[in-house]
Parts: sequence; structure tokens; C-alpha cells
Amino acid sequence: MVGRRIKLKSGHGSGKCGVVVHGSGTVVLTSGADGTVCAISLEELGASDHATLQEKKRELLPDVCQYHKADVGVSVLAMTPSGSFLATGDDDANVRLFKPKKDVGWHTSGSIDFQGIVTRFQAPVRALAFAPSGGLLACAGDEPGVIKLVSTANPSQMSILRSSNPHKGGDAIKQLAYDPQGDFVLSVGARHGALSLWGIDADCYMNDLDFGPGMARCAEWSPCGDWIAAGSTAGLSIVSRRTQKLAVSLSGGHARNATVLSVSWSSNAQYLLSSDDEGIVVLWEVSKREPLDRWRAEFGIQSVVWNPVFNHGVVMDKMGQYGLLDEVVPLQFVSPHATVEGSAAKQAERANQASLEDLFKDEEVAEQEQRAKRKTKHEHEEKRVGEDDRNNGRDEDEDEDAGESLGEEDTDEGEDVSGSDEDEQEHSMANNVSYGAALKKRRRSHGGVARRRVALPDAFMPSSTPLRGKRRILCWNLRGVVTSEDESIHHNIEISFADGNQPSVRFKDHYGFIQGCLGTAGAFFASTKTAEHPSVLFYHALGSWSKKADWSVNLPQSEQSKAIAISSDFVACVSSARMLRVFTHTGVQTDSMPIPGPAVTLTARDDRLAVVYCTPDAAISVVVLELDAYQTIAGELFHGPVSTSPESLLVWAGFAETRGPPRSLSDKIMRSDLVLYDNLGRACALSQAPLGYRWRILLDNAAKLAQADYFWPLAFKQEGLAVGVKCHGIERYPSALTRPLLTTIGFEAPSIDGTARLSSQLMRLRGDVSRAQSVLTYAKGVFGEDHPAYLDIGDELTDAELQVDKCLLKLIEEACQTARGTRALELAARLNMPKSIDVAYKLAMHYNQTLLADRIIRLSQTRALKPAPQRRTRRSDQAGGTAAVDKKPSMPVNEALDAAAELVTPEKDGRAQYAAEPLSKVESMKKRLAGGRLKA
Repeated sequence: MVGRRIKLKSGHGSGKCGVVVHGSGTVVLTSGADGTVCAISLEELGASDHATLQEKKRELLPDVCQYHKADVGVSVLAMTPSGSFLATGDDDANVRLFKPKKDVGWHTSGSIDFQGIVTRFQAPVRALAFAPSGGLLACAGDEPGVIKLVSTANPSQMSILRSSNPHKGGDAIKQLAYDPQGDFVLSVGARHGALSLWGIDADCYMNDLDFGPGMARCAEWSPCGDWIAAGSTAGLSIVSRRTQKLAVSLSGGHARNATVLSVSWSSNAQYLLSSDDEGIVVLWEVSKREPLDRWRAEFGIQSVVWNPVFNHGVVMDKMGQYGLLDEVVPLQFVSPHATVEGSAAKQAERANQASLEDLFKDEEVAEQEQRAKRKTKHEHEEKRVGEDDRNNGRDEDEDEDAGESLGEEDTDEGEDVSGSDEDEQEHSMANNVSYGAALKKRRRSHGGVARRRVALPDAFMPSSTPLRGKRRILCWNLRGVVTSEDESIHHNIEISFADGNQPSVRFKDHYGFIQGCLGTAGAFFASTKTAEHPSVLFYHALGSWSKKADWSVNLPQSEQSKAIAISSDFVACVSSARMLRVFTHTGVQTDSMPIPGPAVTLTARDDRLAVVYCTPDAAISVVVLELDAYQTIAGELFHGPVSTSPESLLVWAGFAETRGPPRSLSDKIMRSDLVLYDNLGRACALSQAPLGYRWRILLDNAAKLAQADYFWPLAFKQEGLAVGVKCHGIERYPSALTRPLLTTIGFEAPSIDGTARLSSQLMRLRGDVSRAQSVLTYAKGVFGEDHPAYLDIGDELTDAELQVDKCLLKLIEEACQTARGTRALELAARLNMPKSIDVAYKLAMHYNQTLLADRIIRLSQTRALKPAPQRRTRRSDQAGGTAAVDKKPSMPVNEALDAAAELVTPEKDGRAQYAAEPLSKVESMKKRLAGGRLKA
């Protein structure tokens, strides 16, 4: 059943939106990322039992909008059942309370009184819920583990419910549901997807509810408060208030891999409306646990709400578009609203409640009977699993094949498990029956792995911002910034360059681009698809000699652009169909390839292209591709998981910027660092190492280094600098209207010793040396030792080693000051240049560390005795006709330390004597090294 198409109208733009229906059923209020609140007046046509609603007027609410900033999204709305109070929550972390006047039109100025800002949070507000009486307002959001209960009569009276454990209510909250009986508040965790119960009287977290597999994404109490409908990444389920466990799962309405985003009960609890991220809305008949009807839309439906009076519903999709569902329940079925009054209504409600209880009791009884039948089978299963474990699993496949040959139920290669092992596991969990045996059985029937559905991260574009008001930043890098401004009829694209001598570029956008990237030769854009138009890719050339250098191409109607990238040689796009396409700057498609999972982001530089994607278990991986001179994919340089902070979200990806355009082939080889940045301030770089590629940490707490609450990255430079914007308070991105100044911070890897900054610098410099060594080896094999590329990289390696020696000498000096001789000797053994060892000896003598100085002499002497291979000559020395060759000590650190420690017992005069060398030679070396003035 495909479902009827929902007619949607543009509303507030993409992002988190709010929608509520007034108790009269004729007014719908909406809000969104554009910072506005609108009222939609509905006109009733026909009799009340079979009335049809049509939109009469949609206008802004001036009495509400004037109290919200134009560029701050209003992400959530809440209204009391009687319509006496309206609450708004926004991205500025404020909760505002309004009181509509009776018998006054919503659109009329002065029709709504502003009661004030009732509370503030430290992060954006995401969830609001009124108590049934309207006396209390529950508020929560991105601030982890905090729910505030505010009195609507006196907002100064407030109680705060807290939990610091992230796995026991201490998570960011994306939705709240107030218990109709007034005892509890239900919260849905934004990150871990837990369904948590909070006690109103206890003022604390109670426990998590067992709603089945997956991660919760929405929840709502039934009108009587005895049941909870929970939508998750695994579908739709109903939880019992009495047992606080899964009562029944509803299947057959949504796709197997769909995530239910919103759920709403009818007023008589006979029906449910649910929506998912694939744009499907399902009507359920609860008593029969089966879908009655379906609707479909182009984008995911983030909210669905019943009309409290009429047989209608309201939906809001992820793009901020709203729509009305006409005649939700077919006329031949019972109305979704009670049509009788008095005792008859109470009897009908009790009868309906009894039918629900009987339904779920029958489910429990049936499960108990099946549990008794399976008891012996579980015991046999545990015994067999134990035997298999003792046999190291040798007979597992044989037993599985034997079971299939005897006619056991096949699960079609693990695709359809909703009616067999998965249900068996859920019920065994609910009844505390040998969960281990059920899990082992399920693993065996699915190849040894228990499947689990998790929420996948959304795709993003690096250095872009969401829509605030009418403006947004599509791209901001070191070349310039690209902004988009909504002019209602069309959009305006403006490109401002970092070079003040280059004039800005401005043109009209009739496609509504939501993605953009800026390169040296042009800018690349992508739009979202609509019901009428496909997703469009558009390239705007900069400074071309041709008058028609711009081009555009349409993606297939079934595909949506997820991320785009631009380099000096090509542009690329990855779509919702997991298809990567590569184009030249003139619009010729040169290559395409599938990616293993949903795209997260895309970035490119020179001949490198990195695709960040998500695996089925929500882990993030990256594949770095290299393109040849014809802009076709030549192969993979790296393919593996990314390195980010635990419990973090990836927010930026890009290749490190270098000092300028490539001067030679060596520059092109060196440009391979891919940098990833998460929301906790950690930046990791994928760098070349002698044995392949490795991740190294550039920054661990960027906000602390920038002396701000958050650091929004713009670019990472190869020479060890991060460029970005400092954000304060709850801000996580800059404003598109007034752009702030850029801030530069130095790389600082995490270190826990007393010389953290020097140790961080040393780790970074050693990473540069290791990377240069691997590139030098590559250049030697490809070009030879006489090629300019090899000589250039050799010079860079020598410079990097000199920087390492400078850092090591500072650490040696600190070790001498604190009399840590063994540490100083180990650091001296890591020095690269012979002259650096001489300086280390002078430092030891300056701080009266005679034993250390003796060992440094021995270290220098041992290195001098052992032959070392000749190093490459500098290009400057070659050009001058000299034959200066730098000999680098090639002895390993451990061997050098052992040689330096070969001292016999000191003599009476206190002078140490070496076992391997005569004392006279050592003394002569001391005099030679001690000659000259020690430089500070």
C-alpha cells in the first residue's frame, strides 16, 4: 500500500519546527527555523460529523514574533488543552509564555499577551509539555539531564529535575510527554534514545522504560494515561504503564529500516497516527494492531498531530512544509472523537479501555503459554550452546544446517525477523526468561551477530550554517564566504572574497541552493528536490574567458544531493542513492562510484577526494580517493574508520591548507592531511607515516585554547594553525548577517606531564618528520635522488628535524633544572643533529649535571664511532658547488642509551671513567665541547 500523497505548503524552511492545534480545532499554530510563529485559520465545510477543513488564512502572529529574534529558530510550541496558554522554545535557550485573549482573532494585533520569559537554559530548548490542567509547564532541551517544571500562574515558582548519569536520564532531551494522570513526565533522549520516566512528586529521575529494540525518537501517553506509544529506530510499540515494559509492537505500516519520528493518539485512544523519516504517515487501529491507511510525502515527517475536534490531522516535514490530512479515519469506522456525552461517554470510554486491556492481556497470556512450551527448548538450547562453546564453535554451522534440513523456520538470510526470533527475544526480556539463550539463538540464526538498529547521523557541509532569519552561510573558507539570502520569490547568492582587491559576485538563485562550496576557479552549488523539480547541481565560473562557462545538471528524480565538494581540478557530488559523481569544471562527468553507506560529508583538494559515510551500525568511516590527470578515480589512498572523541558528533571535515600553490611535485605529494573535527573540540589529522597512514591529534579542546565556549572551524593550516570563529554562550556558529573576526589558534595535542605545551609541540613536530620521511621514501622510489622533488622534500625533512631538536633541547633544559638526568639523557638520545648533542652537553654542564654530561659525551662518542649513511645534500649546497653532507646519527635510542650507561665506578677524584675508552680521550672531548660561550 503506497498511500495517498500529502499536499504540502511552504512554511518555515528546513530545520526543527513546532506545530500545535487549538482546542477549537480551527486554528493551527506553526513555528520554525526562520524565527517566526504563524497561525493558520481553518474553515469548516459541511456537517460536524463529516466536516471538511480548508485553509482560510495564514499569517504571522505579530504579538508573538516581536519577542523572538529574527535569526533565532523557534523549534517547539506547546498549548494547554483549553488554549489558555501558549509556550515557545527557541535556539537562544529561552522559554516564553503567552496568554491569548478570548473572542479576539489570532491575527489581530493585541490578541495575545506576553507573560514573559519564564526560564532559560544553557542550550537550545527542544521540548515543551503542559500538564493536563495547564498549571505546570515542563521544559527541556540540549542541556543534558535537566527538566524544569514552571508554574504558569507564578513562573517564579519552579522545580528542577536533574540526572547526571548519561545512561539514566542525563541525556539531552528531544521530546517531553506529560502524564494525563499528572504523576510523571516522560522524556526521550536525543543521543542514547532512552525512554525515561521522571516523578513529579519525587522531583527526580525514576527509571527507563523497556520499549523494545532500537533507539526512541518520540513518545506520547494515551488519553487515559495507561499506555505509551513509542516510536523508535525499530518501529512503533506500545508500553504498559503498569508493568513499564513492552506490551505490543505494531508492524506492517512502516518500512523495516524507517525511523518513527512522531506519534499521536486520537482522543478516544482507538487510533494512532505515526510518521517516519521516509515521509510515510500511517493510521493504526489499535485494537487490531494493523494499519488502516497511509499517506506519503517527499521528505521525512517530523511532526503529526490529531485535530482534537475534527477527523483531520496536521503534518510538518523536515523542510518546514505543513499539510492537512483530510478524513483521516474512513467514514465506515468509529469516529476518532467521542460523540456522546455524560454517562454514555464514560461507558464508551470504559468499554474502549477494557478492550485495550483485554487485547494486551491476551497477548501476555499467549506469550506465557508459548514461554512454557519453549522452556524445555531453551534449556536444550543453552546446553547445546555450551557444548558448541567447548568445541570452539566447530559444530555450530553443522547444527544450523541440520536444523534447517529438519524443517526449522528460515529467516530468509536475516531479513525478516519481526515475527520469529526478534519477537521471541523481546518477550523473553519482558518476562525475565533466559535472555542469554534467546540472544545466542538469534545470533546463530543470523550469522553470529545480533542485529541492532541505531540512528544515523545527518549529512552536513563543512563551514556552513543553518538558516537564521532569511540568511545562511553556505560556505566559508580561506578563499572567501558564500551566503544565501531568501527574497521570497527567489534567493540571492553573494560571494565575498578574502582578497579585498577581488570584487564580490552576486547573482539570483531560482533553485533554492542549500549546499555550496567555493574554489579558486569557481563555486559549486546543489539544491534540494521538490515534488515538481529534481535536485540541481550548478557551477558558477569565476574569471572565465568564456561568457557561458556556467553549467547545471539535474540529478535523477529519485536522488537528493547529500554533499558536494570542489577542488582545483574537479567538482563532486554524493547523493541519497549512495552514488558519487565526479565532474570537470566544464560539466563533463568523468567518473562515478557507489559508496558503502549513507554519506555524511564530502571534501576535496587538488587530486584528493574524501568521502565520509556511515556504516549500518552508525559508525563513521572515510575513504580517501586519488584522481588522475583525467579526473577519474585512480584508487584508494585510505579506507577505514575515523577518529573522533567518544560520544561526539562530526561537524567538520577538510584537507589541511598549505602555504600556497604547489611549487613542485614535492608540494603535491605532501598535501594529503585530512582533518576531522567534532563538536567536543577534537581535531584529528590523517597523515602519511613510514608504514602507511595514521591518525594524529591536532587539538583536543579547541574552545579552551580559543578562550571561548565553542570554536567553529574554518580551516586547518599545514604549518600548525587552526582558523575559525569564537562562539560564546550557546552559539555554535557565526551569524550570516554580521560576520565576526577570524581567530587563529596553534595545534596542541593532549599531554598529561608537567611540560604539556612542549610535549604537544614535540608530538606535532615528530609527526611532521615522520610524514616527511614517508614522502621522501616515496619520492626516491618514483623520481630518484637527483630529481628536484626529492631534493625539496629532503630540505623540508631537514628543517623539520631541526625544529624537533629545538623542542628537545628545551625539554632537556627543563629536565636539567629539575635534576631529572635519566629523562634528559633519553631526550638527548633522540636528537637528530651532532651539533644539537654538543648543545645538550653545554646545558648539562651549565646546570652542574656532571654525570649527565659524561653520559652525553659517551653518547656523542658512540655515535661518532658507528658509521652512518650519508644524507641527501641540500639544493642550496648543490647549487653552490659544495659537497657538504650532513651525517645523521642512525643508532636507535635504546642502543644509544645502553652505550651511554656503560660507566664503571667513579674514582676517588670524582671523575667518571668509561670502560670502552681511555680517560684521556674523554677529557679531551670535554675540553673541546666546553669551549666557547653557552648561548641562552
